[in-house]
Amino acid sequence: MTTPTPPPPPAPAGPDPATEARLARMEAMLAAGLPTTHAQAQAHTEARLSRPDEVREQVQAALRQAEHDRTAKERADQAKADHETLAGRVKALEEIKPGTVVRGIERFMGWAGPHDG
Repeated sequence: MTTPTPPPPPAPAGPDPATEARLARMEAMLAAGLPTTHAQAQAHTEARLSRPDEVREQVQAALRQAEHDRTAKERADQAKADHETLAGRVKALEEIKPGTVVRGIERFMGWAGPHDG
């Protein structure tokens, strides 16, 4: 008895143009996304290592802003204190109505009373 021989595998089809185009596009994306040379890798590393300078600049800007805010608050507090002081001085300097004038004759005659003269 003879065993049947399996049929030969189908022959690979010719390259599909759509598949080839997709493959080329994926290769181009990978090549653009990955550094392939030592110089590109070194440039990436140097850029990454230079970030503390950016952080330092951000911290310095934040400190300058905080200093500016503090001086502005001090100026506003000083202006408010000056205004309150000025308002107090003006109130103290307001004109006070004079009391009744006691004439000399009234004092002599005793009509002025004990508290006026």
